Amino acid sequence: MKILLTNDDGILAPGLAAMAKELAALGDLAIIAPLMEQSGVGHAITFLAPIKYREVSVNGQFWGWGIEGSPADCVRMGFEALLDERPDVVVSGINSGFNAGVNVHYSGTCSAAIEGRFFGATSFAVSIQKDAPDLYAAAARIAAQIIRQTLERQTGSPRLYNLNMPNRTIQAYLDGVEPEIAFAPMDNRLYGEKLIRGESPFGLPYYWCAANGLHDPPEFRSDITELKEGKIVLTPLDYNMTDRGYMDSMAQWGLKVSTDVPPAEPDPEKEYPDVYLKRM
Repeated sequence: MKILLTNDDGILAPGLAAMAKELAALGDLAIIAPLMEQSGVGHAITFLAPIKYREVSVNGQFWGWGIEGSPADCVRMGFEALLDERPDVVVSGINSGFNAGVNVHYSGTCSAAIEGRFFGATSFAVSIQKDAPDLYAAAARIAAQIIRQTLERQTGSPRLYNLNMPNRTIQAYLDGVEPEIAFAPMDNRLYGEKLIRGESPFGLPYYWCAANGLHDPPEFRSDITELKEGKIVLTPLDYNMTDRGYMDSMAQWGLKVSTDVPPAEPDPEKEYPDVYLKRM
């Protein structure tokens, strides 16, 4: 089994190193990750500039390929450029910080896993609650067990999974307590973050996006609910965001475009450019 390991915290992040150690026991491991942290970049890809990369060594030994690009770029490079064999499994993480609820859409960690699923590989995004260097090794052991068992049990086509682990549950695991695993859907509300206003030393105003923790649980059981109760949460994801039920009702709308509608009258107070910058 060929495994591609990536992340959004950077190729030398401790969470990736811990995950690499455990995954190496499950298959043939390749590491392709960003050279610099790419948290919150979502599913950005590079196509207006070349994707630069370099081999990264640790203690004199080849570690993996560092990419000057996004997590999704890393996965694409693995499938289309750098690896001789197509990966069977993509693992993204271990990320510092939950990727739960709608935060999945912002997450570079989750987007790398989604990109892997685009290419036909079963893919996992793996995250812990917050950075804790003394917990990464245990978190990786937990994640590797869940990944192995999931691969053994899943049926049908390749799948996409999101795995989140509370820090206190990882610590309890180190103390001999077997963690409880929940299967729960994504929470669908805005994540607990806010913009905080500040001012630079030069008097220039700015806003900084600050994490505000997990919000109160919703009325239904979601990933947020289970994480707040200290459970490890494994969520199967689907990147097809079509609302099929609503689409069926839209088919009855009878939308039409008429050729008899005249063009809009331009605003006489505003000039409209008739040129654009061509892509080089």
